[in-house]
Amino acid sequence: MQAGDEVAVLFGARMPSILRLRADHHVFVGHSYVHDQALMWGDECGKVRFNRPGGVPKVMFELR
Repeated sequence: MQAGDEVAVLFGARMPSILRLRADHHVFVGHSYVHDQALMWGDECGKVRFNRPGGVPKVMFELR
């Protein structure tokens, strides 16, 4: 990782991903391990997918 990289949970992915912002898109850097039980086991994705309170916002990324 580098400063400014983002950790994202992409729908359908089995692990959190590292994304790097470029001028008009994001680059997929790789998968990551995050020492957070809810993030690693899908609880956060469930909140977003089923509109449960406390979920993080959905964001659309353009990957190249």
